[in-house]
Amino acid sequence: MRISTMGLCLLSFIVYFTELPSAQATAPARWAVAIKGGLFAPGLSDWERQYGAEGETILGVNLGFKLSPRLEIGVEGSSFSADGQATTTSGRPSGTNQHFKLCPVQVYLSYQFAFYEDQMFVPYIGGGYSHFTYRTSLEGGETISGAQEGYHFRGGLALLLDALDPDAADRAKEWGLLNSYLLLEAQYAKINDFGSATVDLGGWTYWGGLMYAF
Repeated sequence: MRISTMGLCLLSFIVYFTELPSAQATAPARWAVAIKGGLFAPGLSDWERQYGAEGETILGVNLGFKLSPRLEIGVEGSSFSADGQATTTSGRPSGTNQHFKLCPVQVYLSYQFAFYEDQMFVPYIGGGYSHFTYRTSLEGGETISGAQEGYHFRGGLALLLDALDPDAADRAKEWGLLNSYLLLEAQYAKINDFGSATVDLGGWTYWGGLMYAF
């Protein structure tokens, strides 16, 4: 009986340490980095009249940390710029060229509808705090700059890319890159200093990009 007990303990010990590296290798991802590009459509009433288009290209990157398998907290930074013509107080073109630069920084909390490992489609929703720094440079040297804050909502879909090339995905995992995703996302931001500013710098943003989980 003693020999059987000792043998069982030894077998359990061997199995535990044999399985330990595998468990570590398949540990769920805790961090995620996304590189994104898309279209930002400001909600300013005279935007299209000044800049000639409803929206312009925006580029961004975000870093997220998994608080749990479905809950993520993160920070996102982006850059947006446009060229147009200033208007007079009556709303008519003044003939003065201007360059507008916007740098949003956002902190978010998102919930991902992920129910099993290697789920192909992962919808998510979230929102959080937003801080937009702006700068308008007018022809002739005059500059108007400042910052406003507010909040935003986001929702999107993450498409797992690992199945497209399993061999490449396995090689990436050896370097700690556990998953890669194609992102499609929409955001709406309200940036009016929580109601105290007369101008709202927010609007709709439509993103596409790649996310890497590690």
